[in-house]
Amino acid sequence: SLDSIRVGRISSIDYKKGCADVYFEDEENVIYSELPFLAFEYNMPKVNDLVLVVAQKYAQKKTGFILGPYYNDENKPEFTGKGFFKRLSDTAYIKYDAQKDEIEIAAGKVVLKNLNAD
Repeated sequence: SLDSIRVGRISSIDYKKGCADVYFEDEENVIYSELPFLAFEYNMPKVNDLVLVVAQKYAQKKTGFILGPYYNDENKPEFTGKGFFKRLSDTAYIKYDAQKDEIEIAAGKVVLKNLNAD
């Protein structure tokens, strides 16, 4: 088998299976089908996003898995500095600013359940 880490583009996404089809710009008309994403979180990229892929070739079979998107000229960080930022949708996000020790949550609606505060 031959394994390599490559940059590909998302062609289509199967949300229920947690996988996507990926094409590589240096391989015309070749699509790696149903490559799974890593399972530590469910966060699907968009079609045409650049992703890092561990591509595996066994004889004629082209397989592998998607490591995920990365920062580049097309995908720049929305938040910089010390802290944490997680974009959940076009309008929702979670942001932690370590300088202020402050968490900001934005969404159309925020529901807090069983919240205990001191």
